[in-house]
Amino acid sequence: MNQIAPRHAGSVVAIPPMPRTSPLLTAAVDHLVRDDSAPPLFIPAAHQGTIAAEAARAAEVVRSRMEPATADRWRSFLFPLMAAVTKPPAREAFDAFVVACAASLTNIPAHLLTSPRQAEAIRRFSWWPAVADIAKWLEPEAREERAMLAALERIAATPEPSAQQREATAEAIAEVKSKFAAFRREMAAQERAAAPEKPRPIYLSPAQELAEWKAIAAARPGPDGDGARRMVAVLGGLQ
Repeated sequence: MNQIAPRHAGSVVAIPPMPRTSPLLTAAVDHLVRDDSAPPLFIPAAHQGTIAAEAARAAEVVRSRMEPATADRWRSFLFPLMAAVTKPPAREAFDAFVVACAASLTNIPAHLLTSPRQAEAIRRFSWWPAVADIAKWLEPEAREERAMLAALERIAATPEPSAQQREATAEAIAEVKSKFAAFRREMAAQERAAAPEKPRPIYLSPAQELAEWKAIAAARPGPDGDGARRMVAVLGGLQ
């Protein structure tokens, strides 16, 4: 096994993280990633230049992450698998295999060949894999990054809107806002019209309230009218 150890693992290159993007650019990218044949998401003319510039910067970062792995990088990545699978290849076969990976898996970025994925490979493969097996394993994640890069490049290539386009867009936005405000006013009016009318409270003058209690007291000469007579005495003393 020591005879086919990696000749060198290569210098560790810092891989930039995926760029953080504004909500508007994120929505525009997600829209194109879901369907790359769809027209671009509408972006107000006033923001198109800013969004295109942001997309160009983000595309540069993603592009730098797409550097394919060299044969030596594949050698370093696959070497631990030699000790885990049944019947690992001989040295000459291993050397040829890593060269084949570097030549045919150029769509797999080097940054995907990480230590956690080495451990995943050991759990995944019990026999030495074919190049096609490795492609099937790593391709989906690489495809996501390529789709994001394509979307960013497409947005970055959007031409700067003309003054006429900016003016037309501003007018269209103003019209939409006006119609929406009118719609909200109409809905509020309909809600007010549909709401049940609340009964108006009845307010009695002190003299009217005293007369009401006197009528109740007169109608209840027995003990059940004692409360009404006390109210008459109280209200009568306030007149």
